[in-house]
Amino acid sequence: MDYAIENKSLILFDSAYESFIQDEDVPHSIYEIEGAKKVAIEFKSFSKTAGFTGVRCAYTVVPKELFGYTKERKRNQLK
Repeated sequence: MDYAIENKSLILFDSAYESFIQDEDVPHSIYEIEGAKKVAIEFKSFSKTAGFTGVRCAYTVVPKELFGYTKERKRNQLK
C-alpha cells in the first residue's frame, strides 16, 4: 500500500478465490489492509465459488477515497 500511495498507483485486486482462504491471518478483502481504500479497486467473480461456468456474475468496489491521477499528476475522482 505504501508503494502505491507514494507513486500514485492503482492496485486492481481480483478476489475470485477469496472464499477458499482458510487461514485466519490472510485478509479476505484488500480493504482489510490499512491504506487500501486510497489505492485499490477490488473485483470478484462468483464463477469460481458458485460453479457458474461460462456465466459472469461479479461486482466491483471503488471506494470514495480513491482518486486517479493523470500523467501530469492531476488528481481525478473516480465515479
